[in-house]
This record gives sequence, structure tokens and C-alpha cells, in this order.
Amino acid sequence: MLTTGTDRKRIAESLTQARAMAQRTGTNSPWIISIPRPAVDILSWLASAEASEKWYWRDREGGVEIGGTGCGFTIHPTLTGKTLQKINELLASLADRDAFFFSAQWFTNDHPRGTIWSDFPHEIGVIPKNAVVNEDGEYRLTICREVRPDADIDALVSEAERLTDNFSSHVSTLKIEMLPRLVSENSHPSLDQWRDNIQDILRSVGSDQIEKVVLARCKEYRFERPVDAIGLLAHLQRQNRSCYSILFQPAPETAFISVTPERLYRRQDRTISIDALSSTVPRGTNPDDDGRLEQKLLESDKQRREHRIVIDGMLDDIGALCDSSPAAGRTVVMKLDRIQHLYTPIMGNLRHGVSDAEIIKALHPTPATAGRPKAAALEKINRLEAFDRGWYAAPIGLMSRDEADFAVGIRSAVVRKETVSVFSGAGIVSGSDPDGEWREIESKDIIRHLIQGSHQ
Repeated sequence: MLTTGTDRKRIAESLTQARAMAQRTGTNSPWIISIPRPAVDILSWLASAEASEKWYWRDREGGVEIGGTGCGFTIHPTLTGKTLQKINELLASLADRDAFFFSAQWFTNDHPRGTIWSDFPHEIGVIPKNAVVNEDGEYRLTICREVRPDADIDALVSEAERLTDNFSSHVSTLKIEMLPRLVSENSHPSLDQWRDNIQDILRSVGSDQIEKVVLARCKEYRFERPVDAIGLLAHLQRQNRSCYSILFQPAPETAFISVTPERLYRRQDRTISIDALSSTVPRGTNPDDDGRLEQKLLESDKQRREHRIVIDGMLDDIGALCDSSPAAGRTVVMKLDRIQHLYTPIMGNLRHGVSDAEIIKALHPTPATAGRPKAAALEKINRLEAFDRGWYAAPIGLMSRDEADFAVGIRSAVVRKETVSVFSGAGIVSGSDPDGEWREIESKDIIRHLIQGSHQ
């Protein structure tokens, strides 16, 4: 399927418009165009691409899947916290309603400790240079470039034609292999340190000072050779089809991956939907056992108290941005591959003019990822956790002019050559048992079962 004459004309016209805007403003202008293409396996396309920076996003429902390479246009914030605002402003000015940004930020703005997150920016908003988009079964190639006031239109048209004609010509089927042999593993904190930290929290929770703290662990696995992050994500995606799948590769052999079940929020024009997701038990070994554990989750006073804190906190946090009180739906059990959670949807109607920056400032971090009250919980986290969360449990999303969909970056890991650092957390409330919470974070470790399965 080659570029048509109509495509060539549309590419040239849109480039001419972008150059004219750059000439008017005296600054580089983003140029974006989308061209229909035949279906292709996007993870295979991404793995075959020769690029140091790679991006991948698949939403929880499977309706939108995007693989991107390079940085076609990047928001460079002059002040922390301004990236989302600049993205909203730029999207409003673009003619292409299909234009989108990948956006992410750190869990907090603390200075980094160690090297795990050294390649990951505190904030980023980027349109990939080249991206394959699958939206409800319709595929398109999206090309983005920064166009200078003196841009050579003919050269850019020729480049776009080459990309369009050859976009899938070098795609090899992605091979999903077992993990390499495990050499060592190390937990931060250790089990004994974890017990001490939980006891520290339990001395405060249940008082007027604090209701809940979400404490996390970083577990480092070292393998005998480098781990293929895209292959690992593909493996995890097969087992977590009802979750988001996310990858950001800022440099070769370094990547953040997440297979998270949790939506921070989805905005469709002024309608917002939010997840209250918390409280965990494992899946059963058979249907009867699974049903017994589900009932235990629904009837547990401790689990329901923890979930109620999340619901009430999120209703409070988003309420000021809505033109009427947001409403919580019925609480049900969300069943995943190896664990199950309490889940309550929250819906609201945003006041006119509310931006994504305001939404994330209000919601993040949630009671499900930090605790309640927010400031007191964060103080505990910063004091007790000996590592930076970075993008773990942070807002990671896709933004277009009329919609935004942000996931919470849990069930995640950082791949750095032969080392995989896996993050998992548990909500601590009055009545929590340190060893029980340790078993919970073990169950949330996204590669532990893969290691066990590959070395039995």
C-alpha cells in the first residue's frame, strides 16, 4: 500500500501550513500528519525499529494501542509542574485532532538517589517522531517533526513518503523468550526492615494524625545476560489483557514497563471517570477456592476500611473540580491473573475550563498509592523508603485535544541491561500484619512468577 497522490498533496499542504506558522512565530512549529496503513503487530514493529527512544501504550480496554519511536516534538518545561499545562495549550492550537502526547512525571519531585531513574525525566510530554496507531482496529502511521521557519518542504515530503511506503517492510516477528538465568536478587527493604517499617506506621495509623500509608518495596533481580524489555512486556501483556501495557525506553537497554490495572482518570471532554482500586487477595487454585477468597475480600473489615479511605479521599480530591458532587458506583471485585482487588468506579462532570494539570494536581498521589492524609503519608514514605519511586505509582498517560487517559504506574519495573528492578506496594491501615503485607507485595511482583516458571 503505497502513498497516494492525495496523501502526497495533504502532506505538502500541511507542511506548508506548519512552516508558515513557524515563520509567523519565529520558533519551530510541530507538524503532525496521520496516514492510514495496513494492520501490523505493533510490538513487533517497535522491536524491529532502529531507534534509541521507544514508546508503547495500550489502554485497559484494548481499544487504543500505540508504538512510537524518537521524539518528534517535546515539551521542555521551564518550571516543574508546567508540562501538562503546556501540552493542553499546544493541543488546542493544532489543526490535527488526532494529535496526541505521551505524558509522565515522577511520583514526587524529590532529587534522585541512585542510578535507577537517572535516564528518566521528572516530567515529559512528547509526540513520537514516528508512531503506529491502532484505534479500534483502524491502523495509521503518525509522523511528527519540528518544522523550522526555513524548512525544506520537498525534502520533508520525500521523507514522509519513504516512511509511509516502507513503514512495515523490516518488521520481524517478536520472539518472546524465557528470562535468562537468575544470578542474584536483593530486596529494599529486607523482610526484617519491612517489619520494622510497618510497626513504625502502625504506631501512627488509626489516630487523628494518619489513616493509611502505602509502603513500597524495590526488588532487584540480576540475570546472566541483558533482558529484552519489549519481549518481557509482550510476555506480561499476554497474562494481563485487562490491564494497561506501558513502555518507555529512554536509551538502549534501559526501559520502564508497567502492566497496571489502575486508571487514575479518563477525561472525555468534561466527563471524568476515576478508579478507586485497593485491597488485595490472591486468586484461588480452582473456582471454589477463588470464590472463597473473593468472599473473604468482600467481608474483611480491614480490607473494606482500606478501600473506603480510598473512595472518600478521591471523592474529596476531585469534588472541587466538578460542577456537582461526583458519584461512586457499586463496589465489585476486579479479578486479575494472579490477584483480585476491590474496585469502585467514580464519575463526575468537570467544571468548564478545568485542565489536566489541575486534575492531576488534585488526584495525585491517590490514597491507593500514598495514603491519607496525603501530606502525612508522604512524610512517612520519604522517611522510610530508601529508594526513589520515580515513575512507579506515578501518572502516565495519553493526551489529545478532547480526551486524556492516565494510568497509575504500578505493577512496574525498570530494566537496565541485566538488572530488573521491580516495584510493588501495600496499603497499611490499623490491623495490618507485616508478614501478610509482605506476602501481598510478593504477589504484586510482576516477574517473580516468570522466574519461578522458567527455573523449575
